[in-house]
Amino acid sequence: MFELFKKHPIKTFNNSSKNEQLSSNETLLLSQFRGDIWKLAYNNMLSEEGLIKELISAIGVFFDAERCVLSRIKNDKIYADIEWKHNKVKAAASNFSVPLDLIEKLDVDIQRTITLEDMMEAISGPKMGFLKPFIDLMAAAIGDAPSLSTPVKVNGRIFGFITMRFFDSKVEMYTQNVKDVITDAANIIALAIERRRSEEMFRASFDLNPDAMIFVNVSDGLIFDVNEGFVRTSGYLREEVTARTTRSLNLWHSEKEREEVVAALKKYKIVKNREMKFIKKDGSVITCLYSSILINLGGEPKVFTIIKDISDRKETEIKLLVSEEKFRVAFNTSPDAMNLNRASDGKYVEINEGFTKLTGYSRDEVMRIENFEKSIWASENHRIKLLKKLKENGFVENFEANFVVKDGTIRTGLMSAKIILLNGEKYMLAATRDITERKAMEEKIISTSEKLKKAVDYLERTNAELERFTYVASHDMQEPLRMVSNYAQLLAKKYKGRLDSDADDYIGYMVSGATRMSLLIKDLLVFSRIGKNRQEMAEVNLNELLKDVVAAIQLKVKNTNAAINIGELPVLKCDKSQIFQVFQNLLSNALKFVKQGQSPEIAITAELKGNEWIFCVKDNGIGISSVYFNKIFVPFERLHSKDEYEGTGVGLSICKKITEYYGGRIWVESEPDKGSSFYFSIPQEPQLCKIPD
Repeated sequence: MFELFKKHPIKTFNNSSKNEQLSSNETLLLSQFRGDIWKLAYNNMLSEEGLIKELISAIGVFFDAERCVLSRIKNDKIYADIEWKHNKVKAAASNFSVPLDLIEKLDVDIQRTITLEDMMEAISGPKMGFLKPFIDLMAAAIGDAPSLSTPVKVNGRIFGFITMRFFDSKVEMYTQNVKDVITDAANIIALAIERRRSEEMFRASFDLNPDAMIFVNVSDGLIFDVNEGFVRTSGYLREEVTARTTRSLNLWHSEKEREEVVAALKKYKIVKNREMKFIKKDGSVITCLYSSILINLGGEPKVFTIIKDISDRKETEIKLLVSEEKFRVAFNTSPDAMNLNRASDGKYVEINEGFTKLTGYSRDEVMRIENFEKSIWASENHRIKLLKKLKENGFVENFEANFVVKDGTIRTGLMSAKIILLNGEKYMLAATRDITERKAMEEKIISTSEKLKKAVDYLERTNAELERFTYVASHDMQEPLRMVSNYAQLLAKKYKGRLDSDADDYIGYMVSGATRMSLLIKDLLVFSRIGKNRQEMAEVNLNELLKDVVAAIQLKVKNTNAAINIGELPVLKCDKSQIFQVFQNLLSNALKFVKQGQSPEIAITAELKGNEWIFCVKDNGIGISSVYFNKIFVPFERLHSKDEYEGTGVGLSICKKITEYYGGRIWVESEPDKGSSFYFSIPQEPQLCKIPD
């Protein structure tokens, strides 16, 4: 086959630049050859390596060469690594490599095929002598047989060289036709590699792109292919959508939008960044940016579409708009004075109605008056101090300052401010609350407080004096009262029945009065001392304490034939004598206030509720009307005369003062003739309170 292209060899390469006329048979063979290698180049079933091997083999067969080699550039050297050999070749010569620098120094057109002689001639000269060993190596490998070499350029860079060695060693030169055919073959290989790499890069981009990508046939509207981004975005698997239409999948949220896209593609061949809504497999709707283009793929028109899910971004935009709207509403409707100033020069940019009400200035006046920001401050020092804090911290909270309003009066404001960024520029956003009236009230309160403090001090001194007087008077009264009581009792013992009946009555009144006075003084002393002399509290077992209380009133219990039922009581941290007093007073009342001839029945219980103990002393006595529930705890308040029921009227007051001293309370539940239940509470961990006098 190669014989067809041997056209009267010319002695020099340069003289063979014109193509000689080819016969129709030769032209047909060339056309078939080009067609065959083009067909090979579009074989998608072959890898890049397999494709190159097939093309090199086809070239070698067509020219009936001894050997056809592709030498590729690797690590700055040229290696003969893909080779086709004629079946007549018994052994292969050793591979050889040529430094890349050699190719760069060849003073020839890199786009055309050259011979080994061209290479020898190009590097001749004293400066290129160091390359001679490589050329000798190449010549030894090729031998004296004729050869041709042509570069393969992929994407503008040298990929390698195609070199052929021929059996006919007598041929010295070859026609331009032969060189052109080999150059065409090299260009086809380069284009095939470029196409294959472009497809691989597109496939990688297609598969790895997080956005949804989809190919649709123009002819029938069926989906040709989708990427993983589409699977993630839509929720459909690839096999669920392939060979189906977008309408059958119900992807379009609006049929009108689909028709508009189809019309735009027909007219302009492209649609860019159109905001649309799509329906996912689960029925949810997402907002996307839609872009489509008409392309030719494998000879068939297809629509290539990219769908970018911007639902999160839209939600963020909506939130931002809502936030801006909230800010606008808050700014304009705030009752406080709001203002926005440029940080660079303090110029007012915006104010609200609260600002105009506080200052008396209209919005136009604030914007028009020069240096308004400085003139409104009553104190320049306050202004400087505020700006300094803003510069240091970026915000100021509750800064108190005075401002001069339009009518010339001075108002006091509580100001909070913050530095914010708007379009890359710093602004001060401030809110000022008018506290002029509050300040005046505070000053009045301070003045009143000082007066009250003086009054309280006076009352405390008076109470202290009164307390001391009460104690001293009560204590000092005990001795003469005891003397009166003792002598009255001696008179009654010695002279009873010896005087007249009136004298006996008088002596009885004297003894009774002295006894009641003594009890009253004792109760007053107890009442006045509660909370004054604090004793160290200790853990007290109330079950043991109640035994002592019952023993102390045992005579009354026996005389009234009373039944006392005591439940399980806790261990309480307290002053034993005070709690003893509370239980003794309540039990004494329960024994006292019963109907004549009735035996008292008393029950004592305790219950923990929350962090406090609730104690109850329940009796079956005469009961109390609800109108007297508060009155009975007031000192000296009695519901019955001393002739009906004995007592001083201080017992329940003592109980109330003691329970309040422990941070508790006391109350009663009762009805007339149905008995009474007296309750009092003591915290688990009592915090002793100061008891008012």
